[in-house]
Amino acid sequence: MAPLLLAEGVGKDFDERPVLDGVDLALESGRTVAVLGPNGSGKTTLAHILALLLRPTRGHVSFEGRAVPRDPSVVRRRIGFVSHQPGLYLDFSPLENLAFFGRLYRVADVASRSKELLERFGLWRFREEPVRIFSRGMTQRLILARALLHDPALLLFDEPFTGLDTPGERLLLETLDLERRAGKAIFLITHDVRIAHAAATEGIVLAASRVRRRFKTDEIGVDTLEAMYRDALQEAGCATA
Repeated sequence: MAPLLLAEGVGKDFDERPVLDGVDLALESGRTVAVLGPNGSGKTTLAHILALLLRPTRGHVSFEGRAVPRDPSVVRRRIGFVSHQPGLYLDFSPLENLAFFGRLYRVADVASRSKELLERFGLWRFREEPVRIFSRGMTQRLILARALLHDPALLLFDEPFTGLDTPGERLLLETLDLERRAGKAIFLITHDVRIAHAAATEGIVLAASRVRRRFKTDEIGVDTLEAMYRDALQEAGCATA
C-alpha cells in the first residue's frame, strides 16, 4: 500500500537561501511520525509544504500515490492542520467556530460532532462563550477540536502541546493514540524528546535544513533518543534545541 502522503527530495528556498534540502518522508495510515529539531531547522516550512500551503522549490509531494493536483483543495479537506496561527474567530463561541468550519468541510452532522469534540476537550461548558476570553490552553484545545472536526485522514500537528497544562497534555497524547489506532496518518512536530517518544511510532531529527537521523520508537529508549538528538544537533552545528 502506498503511503498516504509522500515527500521525495523536498527542498525549499527563501531568497535563495535553503530552508529545507533533500527531505524524504512517508506518512502512512496508522503511523505517527515525530519531527524533532531546533528553531530554524525548517520544521514549520515542512509542515506547510505537507499541508499543501507551500510549493517546494525542489522535489515533490504525492497523496495516495498520485501527484498533488494543480488545485489541491479536495486533498486539503482530508487534512487536519494545527499550526502556530490559531485560525479561529475570536468573537465567535466554540460552537459558532465549529459550525463555520463544519460548513467549509461539509461535515454532515456538525452539531453532534461539535458536541463530541467539545466534551472530549473539556470545553462543552464554555460552548457559548467568546473565544477571546479563553486562556492559551483553552484556545489550544479548541484548535485541536477544529482540526479533528471533519475526521481527516491525515493530521499535521505543529507543536500542538503549546499552552496545554498537564491534564491537557495527557488528553492530547490519548487523542493522538486514539486517532492513530483508528487508521490516521499523523505528522507531529515537537521540541520535546519525551513527547516524541511517547506519541510516535517513528521519527526524524531535522537540523540545519536536512534530515540528520531517523528512528523507530519501539527500537530505541527515550534516553538513547535524547542522546541521538543531542549528537545530531552538534553535528549540524546547532548549539541548542
